[in-house]
Amino acid sequence: MEKPTSKQKLKKAQDYLFEKATRKVNKLTKKKVVKEAPKTLFGMQIKHNPKAHEFSVAMAMVGLTTDIPSADLILRLFDKIEKVGRNFDISSAVDLQFEVTNEYEAIKEEFEKLTNKNK
Repeated sequence: MEKPTSKQKLKKAQDYLFEKATRKVNKLTKKKVVKEAPKTLFGMQIKHNPKAHEFSVAMAMVGLTTDIPSADLILRLFDKIEKVGRNFDISSAVDLQFEVTNEYEAIKEEFEKLTNKNK
């Protein structure tokens, strides 16, 4: 068996430290999973579309604040434009806005029913 050279020892030590640091960073940055959204209107909106909530948070990080329904509308608008391209027209826009507005109005009504029932 050959005796390891100083370069090999250094490389092995660097690899060990890198792996240790990587494990530590992963442990510190591991996302905490929220099992259930809070029983609030905001929580119900998060549960309806977690992707829109994440987008809303990301927008706030860069200084653009918005609510979840607006973030959802932006995401759907972007998807629709990518899908239909230049065929996106006022009718498409109205349909999209109507769809999102109705979904979040239904969530709001459901929340109000739940809160009135608990009183």
